Amino acid sequence: EIVEKPNDWEREVKQKATSEGAAYYDVKERFWEAFVAEHPELAKLGITASRYPTNYIALHDDPHIDLSVWIGKSKSGIYVRSGWGEPAEPVAKVLERGREALEGSLGAPLGPTAQHNHFLSKSIPLGHSQEKEWPAIMAWMTEQIAQYRVAIQSILDDAPDR
Repeated sequence: EIVEKPNDWEREVKQKATSEGAAYYDVKERFWEAFVAEHPELAKLGITASRYPTNYIALHDDPHIDLSVWIGKSKSGIYVRSGWGEPAEPVAKVLERGREALEGSLGAPLGPTAQHNHFLSKSIPLGHSQEKEWPAIMAWMTEQIAQYRVAIQSILDDAPDR
């Protein structure tokens, strides 16, 4: 016995929402696939063809420091953060020693940001919706990754005893 006839309108809305949700992840995966194909050396650092907006490169173990690059619909960016579930304070302590050098060389405020405890956060007004701009986004990300790695490593190398 059928209690209720399926509602075609609801089914159509659910299918549309599902395909739009998949598209959100598909475009990010296409971007990261292209990025890794263009810059395979970054795959060795941890960049993957992820379906998510953010990729992480581990820079330091104790405290755990990640360099994060992300792609959004209309903006892309980079920032430094502590490891997942770890407090930001130990990272802040390490980075604070090199505040002036980091802010000067990277052109970003040390932070952390109020909402997410991200450090040295900056972005460009280009995102995955501008597919013709992907090469420019990738070039910017690659340049930033190199600059951030050098700048942060110099602070770590100069640290007396973390």
